[in-house]
Amino acid sequence: MSRVANLLAVMNFGGIFAQYFANGDRKVFLAGKILTGIPLGFYQTLAPAYTSEVLPLRLRGSATSATVLAIVLGQFLGFAAIRAVTNISGTASFQNLFAAQWGFSGVGLVFLYFIPESPYFWVARNRMDKATNSILKLYGKNTDIEGRLAAIQASMQQDVDGKNNSSGLGACFSKEHRKRTLIAMGMFFIQTQSGSAWIVGYIGYFLQLGGKSPLEANNISLIVVAMTLVGNVLGWPLIEKFGRRPVIIYGKKTGDFGITCSLISLCLGSAFLSITMLVIGVLGCTTSSAALTVQVVFMALWAVAYPATLGGVSWPLATEIPSSKVRNSTLSLCVLVNGLGTIIWSFTLPYLVNPDQAHLQGKVGFIFGGLMALGAVFSYISVPETKGRTFIEVDQLFANRVSPRRFHKTVLEIVELSERGE
Repeated sequence: MSRVANLLAVMNFGGIFAQYFANGDRKVFLAGKILTGIPLGFYQTLAPAYTSEVLPLRLRGSATSATVLAIVLGQFLGFAAIRAVTNISGTASFQNLFAAQWGFSGVGLVFLYFIPESPYFWVARNRMDKATNSILKLYGKNTDIEGRLAAIQASMQQDVDGKNNSSGLGACFSKEHRKRTLIAMGMFFIQTQSGSAWIVGYIGYFLQLGGKSPLEANNISLIVVAMTLVGNVLGWPLIEKFGRRPVIIYGKKTGDFGITCSLISLCLGSAFLSITMLVIGVLGCTTSSAALTVQVVFMALWAVAYPATLGGVSWPLATEIPSSKVRNSTLSLCVLVNGLGTIIWSFTLPYLVNPDQAHLQGKVGFIFGGLMALGAVFSYISVPETKGRTFIEVDQLFANRVSPRRFHKTVLEIVELSERGE
């Protein structure tokens, strides 16, 4: 992983260079965007997969959920940088934005030098000496090295009886893995239907159409995006304490979580996101300044709830649901689906919000509210509870064809290995 990440960082440097010096040449600028876009896709795949493989089980959910924090932090800094160059005239206004990317890439390139390779990578290549060194660097000399190696080898099995050792994108849709792949991809597709493209990408434009000045709209946009950062951090303990399934759907009593979980997740799950969007849609039927203010309030509530639930939980699910041999490939497909969904709304939203087109304004909330309601149904039927389960246990549950709604209740008799990292 680390060697690939270093190569991608160098590619990103080159892409920024091309953007900065394009000087109006669209071909050079496009080449630069491609060179920076490819590493972005790889990083979104590699980072959560690596995190899920090297962290202890009790930290796996919250740490992989923090992928959203990194993404939203970048968006927030982008808004802040745009605001900072608003009063700069000439080409320096946008060149400074491109140049700022060099700082982040430089820090990342230095940091990557100190990251050890995942032991899963070495075990998959039968390099037990390298895997042992990685385990020592990650967990120290007091860890149970043999137990961790045994756990990794067991989880690297394609299925429980080991009949299929294939890996890659094709294997994701094999009989053994098709269901798991579709669940993970489905969660990322639902992400794109949640309204994130509208609230994060168009809130400034929406506010200007509602009568706010460009400066006011930009300031409110910064506040709303900042609230998504807060929401993601608030979601970390919820994911580990209450589990993935209750938080991502709604307040259903699950196992020993009880009424507390029910009340909290009722205010945070997909059902709440749907209701929030529908309220925005209803308020969008009026044009008063008071209605616009209340819409902004509900957008802010959405901005807190989304990264704490659907936006955050989808990442640990995408690393926990697939088997170890196809985890990276499945994550690649999830990022691909997320990108395709974003592209769809990139083309559609301008027609929905522009005054010379549909001019729906806040009534766009009706669309996303309905889509989120369907997403909640899909999640209820398909999403399993993987909290507290090792990769080996998840493999066993899928191999036994346990219903996703019964994952948390099913007791397994598996030889205890050191995958839990306690």
